[in-house]
Amino acid sequence: MEVLNFFQHGSIPGGLWGLLVLVFVALNLKNLPFVWHIRLFAPLFRHQFFSRSRPHGPSSLFQPVICTSRSPLLECDYNLHKSNSTYFSDLDVARSQLISCLFTKYFDTLSATSKEDRQKGSFSFALGTVTCQFKREIMPYQKYEMWTRVLSWDRKWLYLVTHIVAARKVKPRSYTLQPWKKGAGNISVQKPGDGIEPNPAILATSIARYVFKRGRVTIPVDTTLTAAGLLPPKPDGISMAQTSTLEAKSTSTSTERSAAGNDATKTAKEVPLKPEPGSDTWDWRRIDEERLRGWRIAQLVAGLDSAQEVFTGDSQPAIGQY
Repeated sequence: MEVLNFFQHGSIPGGLWGLLVLVFVALNLKNLPFVWHIRLFAPLFRHQFFSRSRPHGPSSLFQPVICTSRSPLLECDYNLHKSNSTYFSDLDVARSQLISCLFTKYFDTLSATSKEDRQKGSFSFALGTVTCQFKREIMPYQKYEMWTRVLSWDRKWLYLVTHIVAARKVKPRSYTLQPWKKGAGNISVQKPGDGIEPNPAILATSIARYVFKRGRVTIPVDTTLTAAGLLPPKPDGISMAQTSTLEAKSTSTSTERSAAGNDATKTAKEVPLKPEPGSDTWDWRRIDEERLRGWRIAQLVAGLDSAQEVFTGDSQPAIGQY
């Protein structure tokens, strides 16, 4: 009746405005105040209190967690594409899904237990760096998926990679914690994105790194992964440093990092995993081989530490302050 009254008398009843407001809110729910906080912390509660399935140890360490989203109108720029700045809030949620899935059930184990450890503080993790490369535009309300997985790690930092992918363009082989879902199955033929050419479904790629803390004390990443049951037993007489020749090179100068980085992506693709025939076991050697394969890319992010060296500060004039 109110809508009919609007067309008959030309007046705008309050009920119609209320309806328009509800429609606007529904179409932009993702951007309302505190919704980001809910999206960020919901996975922690879901995996801590409601999810009974856990990752199956080391074999799940490099598997991605997939979450979906859309780009509402309030996230679009003047080109009516998803604004570059809004990618990072989505990436926060995607990484929260992965970390919650891998570590939530083990937070009690990772937290301080002895009196001496309790004095150091509680267990926590913090984002140290995030980068994003934009490949293709995302249109208003276009659905997309964020595939987030562990890329590599060194002693201090855990590196995660997120691929933002057009929805329903790619499927994983199977779903470890959701076996009722239909995956792509065992595909042996060459697919788009294999080898040198990037997958055309990829819209953006992000790499981030996290540090684990007990109070203000940094916990080595391999210690955290071992406590979480994600690393296999380490062979006697072998340490992470001894198997990480590429990691040692990451302490080189920024110039050397840049030179090495030119072929990083190509090199990473030229080092495929070679599990033993007939075996799908992720032992220490296979885990470290994949870690080093990812490190060839992760070291480019590690090289950002040297960017502080080019801050001019009070050594040079500035154009102005506005």
